[in-house]
Amino acid sequence: MALSKKKLNAEEARRNYWQSRAETRADLTVPEVSGIIDATDGTLDSTVLGDDLAVKIPAWKVLPEYPEDVDNVTLQWAYVNPDDTLEPYVDVGTASFPGPLTSADFPQEMSIPKRHLADGRYQLRYKLESWIGGAPNLSVVLPLICDKTAPYGDDEPPSLVLPEDTITDGYLEDNGDQVIGTVPGYPDWQDGDTVSFWWEKSPLPSDPDLSPVATIRVVGPANTDQEVIFPADYIKEKGDGAVVAFYSLHDKAGNRSRYPKTLTPTSVALGPIPLDLQDPVVPFADDDGLIDLNDAIANVRVQIPAFTGFHVGGDDQIELTWGTTEVALYPVGASPVFPLEISVPAQILRAEYGSASGALTTNVSYRVMRGTQPSEQTPETTVDVDFSVIGPARPDDDPEWPNPVNTALPVAVVRGRVSNTPDKLTEADKDQPADLEFDLYGPLNAGEYIEFYWDAELVSEATYTIAPGDASGGFKKVTIPWSYIQHAGNKPVPVHYRIGSPGSTNEQQSETTVVEVTAVVITPDAPTYPDRYPGNGYLNCSSLDGPDHAIRVQVPDLSVYLKSGDTVTLIWEPYSKRTGGVLINDAVKTEEIELTAETVKGFIWRVQPYSDHIAPIYLVGGSAGLGRTRYEFKLNGVDVVSETEQAVVGMFDGSGVCELS
Repeated sequence: MALSKKKLNAEEARRNYWQSRAETRADLTVPEVSGIIDATDGTLDSTVLGDDLAVKIPAWKVLPEYPEDVDNVTLQWAYVNPDDTLEPYVDVGTASFPGPLTSADFPQEMSIPKRHLADGRYQLRYKLESWIGGAPNLSVVLPLICDKTAPYGDDEPPSLVLPEDTITDGYLEDNGDQVIGTVPGYPDWQDGDTVSFWWEKSPLPSDPDLSPVATIRVVGPANTDQEVIFPADYIKEKGDGAVVAFYSLHDKAGNRSRYPKTLTPTSVALGPIPLDLQDPVVPFADDDGLIDLNDAIANVRVQIPAFTGFHVGGDDQIELTWGTTEVALYPVGASPVFPLEISVPAQILRAEYGSASGALTTNVSYRVMRGTQPSEQTPETTVDVDFSVIGPARPDDDPEWPNPVNTALPVAVVRGRVSNTPDKLTEADKDQPADLEFDLYGPLNAGEYIEFYWDAELVSEATYTIAPGDASGGFKKVTIPWSYIQHAGNKPVPVHYRIGSPGSTNEQQSETTVVEVTAVVITPDAPTYPDRYPGNGYLNCSSLDGPDHAIRVQVPDLSVYLKSGDTVTLIWEPYSKRTGGVLINDAVKTEEIELTAETVKGFIWRVQPYSDHIAPIYLVGGSAGLGRTRYEFKLNGVDVVSETEQAVVGMFDGSGVCELS
């Protein structure tokens, strides 16, 4: 049966009443949000805004009792305009809560998706729609502020402003024992912003936040400069020298600005700077009055003599100048050991010499620096520098200089007199000199010399002097005597040559040629038997030594070939007859011995036990036999075998075998 119009109007009025009542009355407890750092305005910590924002819903008064009873909660989020007007609420999350529920099940968690968390002011509430129906209930509104943007955003703030003066004792006395810096004002200042500021020496800490001077509240309004104070005690604690000062801004939400793009430099120089400075010393120039190419290779150093008054904090530095180029700022240190030695980089040596020819007088000076404040004295000396060379020029920017190797010099080729193979000497070349072939460099002048090196040893016999008729590119050949080849031995041998002129110590060097040498056949001296019988040189019963009845073998000095830690192998071979006998294999003795610093100069080897290695000669042959001894070792990877020593061995007398006590 249809309701009358009067009844419909009454029902509608009732619904409108309850709906209006629900929209104007907030009777549910305010939602809870973690990360609010200012309860007065709801500012959220920026660190919680990187993900969905968690919201906790407190228990409401009438909770659903049965599974079929389901309450629904909707989070509602409204933006507050700059003029404080409110945009309409939007639903940002919904959750259903079936019974049975008790207050112990709360708070229940919901969340606001992070896409809704743009910078700005907001109001948060939740709406409850009860299973019983009727108008929904609303919670108390929670104001919130989302702020993920640091002061200056992605831009660097302007630099901190400092006085331009060097910070000296006098400056601090005149300025109340402090240095005042200025942080420029900025347009997006908000109440609660702070500034952290630093006064740091190089090198800067990897994370300046680990060592802030102080953090203070930035006083507004916007675009108002902020003074920051660096106290004298802190400045003194950091010490003398070059300093940079800088800052970062932090807003209430925890966002930190970037550091200024340009850190503000200043300098600290406290206390009197030394006055008793002596002239610098260049030791290599003291030796021969000249800095030449060999000195550059050996690393040119300048010595700073002792002085007093250096800063106990260890912050003073030596500013060394070679010619017109500042070499370095060298730290004096808190406990310097004089004379201080400062190396002059090769690049500076060469750049200052430039295209000069012959000796160039060069000024060397230094100052003591305390921060940017120099000493009144600038002690100096002069040295003659000569880096001139003959032959092909090298590029001015050659990174290998002063290495004497010049790749423009023709490379040498070595040939054996018999094998005639480039850069290889074989056994066929034994006892023969080798030929070293090369093309003459250019430019060249009569009287210049070429010296040749075999395994870093100067081959004086091969030195060649440029003759008046020689021309660049001309083919030449010199002889490397066998003695040099034999002395270096079998191995890959480096070979090069150097060019120079009389009256100059500067030389250039060719690239190295590696010669594979297997031509040296080494046969060391044989070992000896020191206990041979005097009358005939035999080894008989009287030759046996010690309680183990050994035959002693004297191994000669091997230090020309080997060193401590190397090994040598000794071999004893007994034969059944003096001539024509057979090797008694079971009686052979082989022993590997590691040499020491003493034994490499020669040692005694004992052939024993007698019953195993000596007695079998008589037992097998029935008379005298033969004993042979040699030693072997490796030299540069090649097997070396000594000459063999031999002796007649007769271990018997007229009564039979030797009578052993």
